[in-house]
Amino acid sequence: MDKTPTSLHLSVALSAAQVESIAAAVLALVDAELDERVATRLGQVLVGGPSDDVWSSVTDVAARLGVHPRTVYRALRAGRLQGDRVGSRWRVKPDALADWLAKASAARREPAPRPTPIAAARLEPRRPSAGESQTSFRARARAAGAG
Repeated sequence: MDKTPTSLHLSVALSAAQVESIAAAVLALVDAELDERVATRLGQVLVGGPSDDVWSSVTDVAARLGVHPRTVYRALRAGRLQGDRVGSRWRVKPDALADWLAKASAARREPAPRPTPIAAARLEPRRPSAGESQTSFRARARAAGAG
């Protein structure tokens, strides 16, 4: 018996619609497999988003928002973000995080009050009137203090 490998060449002619249909089916299978693996790893079912029972750590909140964890700690301590301490660690409910984000985005939409312009100060030196002498402020202050 001859044990040489044999090769098989197959060519198939497909229309563009058939290729799109196959690609959509493959993407659906890949998405389903990824969802299942993620759900298994996290220990939760990913249907309709996270449930109210899932609390996030400060590190998770910071990573999700793209901010430093110190920013999240400051918001928790100041009371802008509602959270609970579990032992020595903070935990944040998804509802509290959504409320904090809504308040922050509303604050960004409101324009900051502009300061009222200050009247321009007179920049030219004060000239003494006809009856005044041309002494410096220091000389006038000394004279006022001595008298």
